[in-house]
Amino acid sequence: MNTAHYCLENKIKNIYLYPQVFEKFSRRYKNFYFDQCYVFFPDPWPKKRHHKRRLVNYNFLKSLIDHCNKGGQVFFGTDNTDYFDDVLKSTKLIKASKIIKIKLLKKTPTVITKYHHRALKLNNIISFLKIDKV
Repeated sequence: MNTAHYCLENKIKNIYLYPQVFEKFSRRYKNFYFDQCYVFFPDPWPKKRHHKRRLVNYNFLKSLIDHCNKGGQVFFGTDNTDYFDDVLKSTKLIKASKIIKIKLLKKTPTVITKYHHRALKLNNIISFLKIDKV
């Protein structure tokens, strides 16, 4: 089940799904800020030469945090250990210049997605990260 389908089925109205890349969103809605953003199980591009294609990197995280309200939260989850370590490293670099809190979570803060379910079925180690803008 994808997120859009879940929201329609359960008549959830307090969510905005943007079908374009985030760079277009941030250019179009410069003054738009959110309280929570979830990035779960993005394509890990596991080969070293493909890491540049990963969605979540230093610049993307910095932009997400910039678009957070004070007290806003960004959640990230993956079953790829290398990807999680890269995101954690980027988050720690951002923490040096922005006032954020980083917390590792043991379980999902929301619904279980298709890829989360697949990772559970494969007994993969799943890691979640919560970034709070203070």
